Amino acid sequence: MESRLGWGLLCGFYGLIFDTLTAIPVLILSGPAATLAYIISGIPFDLVHGVSNFLLAFLLLPTLRHILARLTRSLNMGTLYFE
Repeated sequence: MESRLGWGLLCGFYGLIFDTLTAIPVLILSGPAATLAYIISGIPFDLVHGVSNFLLAFLLLPTLRHILARLTRSLNMGTLYFE
């Protein structure tokens, strides 16, 4: 994927569903009611996590790609497919 917006949205979405993914052990160990309470209590964190992930990916992706491409070339590892 080449789009900064696409990567930002993907990272933001992951930040939003992070608590839901980590709730799987709670579901197994404590049941559905505890899992729902766990997910609801984590909504404020998920919102901050999703927005932060989006902004960091959107703002830093070009710089990180440039640095990674330079390091790859300097170590004679070939070229990266996303250059």
